[in-house]
Amino acid sequence: MAPTRRIVQRVAALAACALTVVAAVASWWPFDTSPRSIDSFARPTVWQYLFADRLAVGFARLAFAAFALYLVASVPALVVAGRWAKGFGTTGLTTDDAVEATKTLQELTRQTDELTAKLDGATAAAEQARGERDRALELLSSFVATEPSDRPIIGEGERDDDAGRAEEPPGGADARGEGDG
Repeated sequence: MAPTRRIVQRVAALAACALTVVAAVASWWPFDTSPRSIDSFARPTVWQYLFADRLAVGFARLAFAAFALYLVASVPALVVAGRWAKGFGTTGLTTDDAVEATKTLQELTRQTDELTAKLDGATAAAEQARGERDRALELLSSFVATEPSDRPIIGEGERDDDAGRAEEPPGGADARGEGDG
């Protein structure tokens, strides 16, 4: 029976911890430093207290080296796996599947094409409406620009209901019913 992934991960983590302890005890890199003694500082700061210890400096170096190694190894691994790095936070490196990104791009391209088609349709309808407006204005101007005829324009001339009215209202009133008296 092959070992499960979880067992392999635990064995690798235990081996890394054991190697770190052996490196610290044997003064291997990154623990092979001799930091300045805290007594050599007149007024030492908190950072000087922290980095005056060989183990603290070694663990800081180890953390920096592990982070750099992680970044150097993870980028090609993500590219090969078809994933893209989105960010680095408290949960570690967050990635986005290339397949998911491709689907999103295809959906946005489809929406763009659909909106472009709608815009083209609206533009064609607006052009048609402008053409109809221009034809209507030409027809109206040709009707108005013709020679005056004997036909009255709408609202002008005598109507049958005007026959019983007097031309001037009695009592000196004007056409609006207002007058002198």
